[in-house]
Amino acid sequence: MDFDALAIQYGKVQMLVDMDTFPVPEPQLSEMEEMMESLVETKIRQEPKMLFPQHSAFLIGLFDVNSSTVLGEARQKLCEHFNDLEISIRGFYKHIREKCSISLKTIELPAGVNFCENYVFIDETGFHSQLMRSRAWSKAGNPVIVKVHTQKGVNISIVGCSSPFGTICFSKLKKGTSAYHIVKFMKSVMDILDKHSKKGMFNVMDNCKIQHSYFVVDVTNKRGYKTLFMPPYSPFLNPIEGCWFKIKKNIRRSPLDKSNMLTPRIAEACKQVTVTNCQGWIRHAESHWDRCIQKEMGLK
Repeated sequence: MDFDALAIQYGKVQMLVDMDTFPVPEPQLSEMEEMMESLVETKIRQEPKMLFPQHSAFLIGLFDVNSSTVLGEARQKLCEHFNDLEISIRGFYKHIREKCSISLKTIELPAGVNFCENYVFIDETGFHSQLMRSRAWSKAGNPVIVKVHTQKGVNISIVGCSSPFGTICFSKLKKGTSAYHIVKFMKSVMDILDKHSKKGMFNVMDNCKIQHSYFVVDVTNKRGYKTLFMPPYSPFLNPIEGCWFKIKKNIRRSPLDKSNMLTPRIAEACKQVTVTNCQGWIRHAESHWDRCIQKEMGLK
């Protein structure tokens, strides 16, 4: 190594040492050389791990299944699938754009989608025995007191399907809902649609993890139906949210007592949802679509 004009470059730091002007004692020369070699080795060890074609293939398949997957979730799934893989969000995004040729675009409706004719909405929600109105009557100056169960009781999960021509069906889910339960419900929905000559409808679901299962999508595709997923964090785009609101509002009208059963109350409240209601919720959700494309904030 020539120390007469020593140039050290490490990262963005550059330093020029003139050995004639600043003489260095001979014993220190070997120490400097060892230190620089150590720095070079450290830099090599700290180089970020590269992503290879097998990683790109995994990511392309992931976005093919769900194009609405957010960046952080995609990176997490990649690191879970390939052990000991670490990459920053910035590097991950760069790899997706340059190596996978995938970019983020504004969502557009698939060809053939008509909000008021050929699609149905599937979603689930929870109920419990302490559902009650947020307001009640009392004498002026006195706080309002409403008697409810001291215990919240068992939660009941209901999965339902609404459409432009009314509600399709509702089903009570057992504890520990899995993709199997969603598949079973979807088969019931498609059986009803087949009876009414509605084959080929678009089944719209939210971003619940179990609904993205290959088994759910495969079953609907094989029956001649198509599956669409809502963008993340967009419940206001799903008309069935209005359906759940009305059902829970009917249950809240009078608090449950020991003689009441929650399940019959839910079943009775579901019957109060009309075709006019469903069509109104669809129009309301549809009015948000263009506003979402314009990236308007505060939608609900």
